[in-house]
Amino acid sequence: MKLWSGLKKAKDVTMKAVAAGTERAKEMIDEAALQRQLNEACLELGQKTFELMAAEKLDSAELTEAFVKVRELNEKLEAARAGAEAGKTRECAACKAPLDADAAFCTECGAEVAKAAAAS
Repeated sequence: MKLWSGLKKAKDVTMKAVAAGTERAKEMIDEAALQRQLNEACLELGQKTFELMAAEKLDSAELTEAFVKVRELNEKLEAARAGAEAGKTRECAACKAPLDADAAFCTECGAEVAKAAAAS
């Protein structure tokens, strides 16, 4: 019976780690999508600037919309990155990997958080 409860606890801890990893993967996909949109907006802004300069018609009013789009995407990306880092407040004492606030085990080296902290 003791073995069964130990296995159940290990399963629960593993499922929590998988869920946390899945959530972080989703955040990373969202960040990558924002980065792609930002890159495309910067390219568009650069192309418009070049075209207007080449035609000797550089008018800041025509660039405002593209600039605003770049600025907004940049702010969203920075907020997404800050939000992802906000959940990473601790680090594993054994391998120095970032840990979620409620982690029982390190997702990098597998060390139990309490034991890893005691080892240092």
